[in-house]
Amino acid sequence: MGAIHEPSEGYKYQLGEGTMNQGERVQYTAQVDAIGGRDDGAASSSDERLDLKFSLPGASANGTNPEQLLAACWSACFLSSIKIVAGKWRVRLPSEMAVHTEVDLCKNDDDFFLEARINVHLPEMDSEVAMALADDAEKICPYSKATHGNINVALSVTTAQARIGAIGNGAEAGTYWLRPDRGVRSDHSPNGRETHA
Repeated sequence: MGAIHEPSEGYKYQLGEGTMNQGERVQYTAQVDAIGGRDDGAASSSDERLDLKFSLPGASANGTNPEQLLAACWSACFLSSIKIVAGKWRVRLPSEMAVHTEVDLCKNDDDFFLEARINVHLPEMDSEVAMALADDAEKICPYSKATHGNINVALSVTTAQARIGAIGNGAEAGTYWLRPDRGVRSDHSPNGRETHA
């Protein structure tokens, strides 16, 4: 799928350079065109590295959906943010660390909205250090900053050894909630954070 259009210089300036704060510099600009929408649509990037199809969740047709893409990108970005924080603190990270992100597409009356749960998996790491890493990583992760105050986001950290496919439901031993999911019921730990132990 080729490019749909090239924005005019005035349009670029209005949405980009004209709204930048002094000292900000664009590090990278992704350019992606989409056609067809969520149902049997497609998207491709200008550099041809991204070329995918969309399908509705549960449909027989092959394809992904925006919620899966957001979860994947958010997880990757959050992991990189943890690495940045750990590097500043000179903290050694476990080789099997992972981030499990769930993004819900919800509907209330006639409005659609998103909710998300992020579980940071740092096996065998001290729980206080792990929670502090996740807390600071959330403050610098561009995806977390973009969604802050806009959607409900639960954040938890798991320090128990577990498979990547087994993490994320918030009920594992060694799971600490920095910001609980609204549906989670758990005891409060002494430090004020919620925990499943």
